[in-house]
Amino acid sequence: MADRVRVRGLSIFRPIIYGNTATLLTPEERAALDPSRHEHTHRWTVAVRSAASATDSDIVGGADDLSYFIKRVNFKLHDTYNNPSRVVDKPPFEVTETGWGEFDILIRITYIADSGEKAASVYHHLKLHPWAGPGEPEIPSMDVAIKAGPVHSWQYDEIVFNEPFNSFLNTLTAHPPTPLQKTKRKPVPFHIAYPQSLEDTKLTETPEFSQEMEKEEADRLEQAKKKIVAEQERLRNILIEKEKELQELQKLPIMMERFFESCAVLPFANAIDGVATFILSPARVVPTVLANRSRRPGIHPTYLSHPHLRVLFFFLITERPGSWAEAYSLANETVQQLTLDEKLGLVIGVGQFGSRCVGNITPPSRSITLSSTTLTIPPICFNDGPAGLRLVKEVTGFPTGINAASTFSRRLMRARGVALAEEFRAKGVHVFLGPAMDIMRNPKAGRGWESAGPDPYLSGEFAYETIVGVQSVGVQACAKHFIANNQEHWRHVLPFSGMTSYEREFQADVASVMCAYNRFNQTSSCHNEALIGSNGLLRQGGFQGYVVSDWGATHDSASDNANAGLDMEQPGDYIVIGGGVYGNGGLKSAVNNGDVSVTTLNEMVVRVLASFLHLGQDSDYPAINFNAQEPDGSGNLNLGISVRSEAHTALTREIGAASAVLLKNNRTTTTGSVSGVTVRGLPVAQERIKTIAIVGQDAKMPNLNCNGLGECNDGTMSVGWGSGTNSLQYIVPPIDAITEFVGNTATITSSLSNDLSAGPAAAIGKDLAIVFVNAMSGELGAYDIVVGNMGDRNDLDLWYKGGSLVKAVAAVCNNTVVVVHSVGPVYMDWSTHVNVSAVIYAGAPGEQTGPSIVDIIWGEVNPSGRLPFSIASDEDAYGTEIVYNSLGFPTITYDEKLLLDYRYMNEQGITPQFEFGFGLSFTTFSYSSLSITSSGSSKVISFNIANTGAFDGTEIPQMYLGLPDSAGEPQKVLRGFDEVVLAVGQTSTVSMTISQKEMSIWDVPSQSWVKPSGTFTVYVGASIKDIRLTGSF
Repeated sequence: MADRVRVRGLSIFRPIIYGNTATLLTPEERAALDPSRHEHTHRWTVAVRSAASATDSDIVGGADDLSYFIKRVNFKLHDTYNNPSRVVDKPPFEVTETGWGEFDILIRITYIADSGEKAASVYHHLKLHPWAGPGEPEIPSMDVAIKAGPVHSWQYDEIVFNEPFNSFLNTLTAHPPTPLQKTKRKPVPFHIAYPQSLEDTKLTETPEFSQEMEKEEADRLEQAKKKIVAEQERLRNILIEKEKELQELQKLPIMMERFFESCAVLPFANAIDGVATFILSPARVVPTVLANRSRRPGIHPTYLSHPHLRVLFFFLITERPGSWAEAYSLANETVQQLTLDEKLGLVIGVGQFGSRCVGNITPPSRSITLSSTTLTIPPICFNDGPAGLRLVKEVTGFPTGINAASTFSRRLMRARGVALAEEFRAKGVHVFLGPAMDIMRNPKAGRGWESAGPDPYLSGEFAYETIVGVQSVGVQACAKHFIANNQEHWRHVLPFSGMTSYEREFQADVASVMCAYNRFNQTSSCHNEALIGSNGLLRQGGFQGYVVSDWGATHDSASDNANAGLDMEQPGDYIVIGGGVYGNGGLKSAVNNGDVSVTTLNEMVVRVLASFLHLGQDSDYPAINFNAQEPDGSGNLNLGISVRSEAHTALTREIGAASAVLLKNNRTTTTGSVSGVTVRGLPVAQERIKTIAIVGQDAKMPNLNCNGLGECNDGTMSVGWGSGTNSLQYIVPPIDAITEFVGNTATITSSLSNDLSAGPAAAIGKDLAIVFVNAMSGELGAYDIVVGNMGDRNDLDLWYKGGSLVKAVAAVCNNTVVVVHSVGPVYMDWSTHVNVSAVIYAGAPGEQTGPSIVDIIWGEVNPSGRLPFSIASDEDAYGTEIVYNSLGFPTITYDEKLLLDYRYMNEQGITPQFEFGFGLSFTTFSYSSLSITSSGSSKVISFNIANTGAFDGTEIPQMYLGLPDSAGEPQKVLRGFDEVVLAVGQTSTVSMTISQKEMSIWDVPSQSWVKPSGTFTVYVGASIKDIRLTGSF
């Protein structure tokens, strides 16, 4: 392992050039081309070479053979070329083609496996025509171009390796680059087509890449360094000033306390996001709120003025547009000016097919003049779904909730929320119908993939980060489905006993909550005052937004729902499963009859408007530019505005790779002269794997017409079906991504079906077989029953005899890698087969399903995904069941209490095949130095993690807490996790905090959280079973 130690504090570089030469084809050469290329005018060569030129050659560069540190070079040509991805795995690293146009070429340089370095990418603009001087034609005439000779376009660069591995450093130092020598050969001119240009470049004894050029570059770097140092100094001074301001802020509470000891104070809730003027008298302070409509982030001074006192306040204006106090103040002022019909329009949907969005309301047709502003309320647009815009074109298909949870990365969870909201906002959507927060009570639950799994802590962190990300862009998040919407069969009738995972949503300041279809303690969720009323669970948790019904989830009467706390009904009319309680005059009649008071209606409207104002949606918000009712239509309703971006595509790919869980990896390497080259397992060694079989219908392109419906059952599975799905317009299936990545370095044979004969026939005798299998589920309702599954899965089997396919392929190929795309746990009895060298659980990763799995299989990304649930070999191991049939409305009693998934298995002594939190890496990590300290009423858990393996990687440490035996709680519960990136040999200290509440249990008699007495045990490790450190307090 000593050879794999990085040499700290050392950098080494190798000079290269990349670019192209091009010559004009003569008429005879053009005539000899294939007829399909009759328009081609040039022959060109694009290349990566050493910078120095051989003295006995006219070729620019190339004096050195770069294969001692470059494994392969991939040239991505224009898509109009056959096989546009050209892979060259031996020198010379170049591609020669013919063509007629200039375009950008992506050049990807992959280093030898021993380097441990990530591939590098550069772009080169293919140059066919000479550079033209001022006033010269951009494309010269043919006779001038022929006379001028070849066109050269080269760029000099230096590949720098910082802190290389010792073994790689030895390789580099054993091959010193040829110095850049002067040569008598005429240099490459820039303007060779015209005499004056040629005269300007007539130099001799000057190399293409001279010491003078190197000095110029060094001078530029020195100037850049000076600018960076100056910028650092400027920022340091700013930081010093901010620290001074912070010191003043820290003094503020004491100043306030001393000042107000002699003053009676009226309540002032706007002190965080507003600017206030205080009018003082000897007896009391009266705040006058001046609405801060500029909403500019920063620190803003405000003064308390008095003849004998002057106190300076700093109010921090964050990126959040406005405080709840300000929003409620404006909403209350607005509602006083609205007519009855205008109020009703704001709380009743326009009908299932009455809007260009999935849901909408009818705003006042006039502007409302307020004391501080004029308010214009647009139609408030609601749209699915939790993984991206549904029934909308030109959007990104993001990874699902279960995949975001599999990353165990708060960073990626929040980044995903931001990206989702950026696309929703750009399409004119005000309300993002998500995140889904339904606990995966049973692994067969149809919509479990929309949320974060069975663990309340992980689900809460996923919810918090998603909501904060979404609402930071000014889009309302709508947490759903409140509460106990844990299966699709009979999802209208369920009681529930807790709401742990929702608490983090309230802490994230969620703008709205969707009440569910099911009943709660025999009362419909949307008509349940104990849940959504003014003193219900929602408001007790600190929720300040409004409650909207799930589509068709209203039953009973308008007065029952309104008086219980339902603020808005969607879609507003009756659909198959219910609804139409407020619509069709229902709520208006209830108000006119006195069954619903005007005060109650006003409160409903105020809550809706407050969320709208709180997120700053009353100004500079994009107009709706799509039509969800006719997503394939055209004209004014569908403007075809693309909200996609390279950043969103890259994020989708990153999350897809980061959420892939490596469950098995029997990695075998060669010995001798090619020691360390992988021949079985992962990562794949491209230099040794020359024949590949791709097997399974999950590897191919799905039916793109299934957006939002149930017929997404053929092709790669990137998302489930129903209202939680998204657009699949730009999905890249595994077969396409693998073909492009491999290029001409290997031969690919495919069987894109689950045929038990064709699959093994394709795999026999191959160096590598990759089998893609899947299992799906989705929403029951107005959606199809798919392969006999009514939303919830019938069982935990892979679809289309996927398990049998794996066994059949493994029987003929001793290097079988299995990729599972699934909505949740599946049976994996086949994973123990001796010829199954690796298993990847890839979940439902969104549109970049192919590229993200390529990153894992070929080692472009070191896997760090972790299971957000357990994978057992028996359904009974989960301790819960789906109720499929009932003679009437069934009652599901949550007898398991808190014992879901790993908690139940621990209690029952069940060992799953793959446990909660499990996931392998290409490297190894060690844990040490656990410490437990106090910070107020909280406990701080600290420990060290070191990368002891041969690859840079990311570890996901997890902290579990065991409460005293007297508490009667589960043996271990998740209370913390982190994402720790470590280079080989690097050590990092990790700290996690357990709050007083996280150490407490709910005491029914006192109706409060109580910390039990006794010993608490802390478990730190890589999964619920792989515990590395323990301590107690």
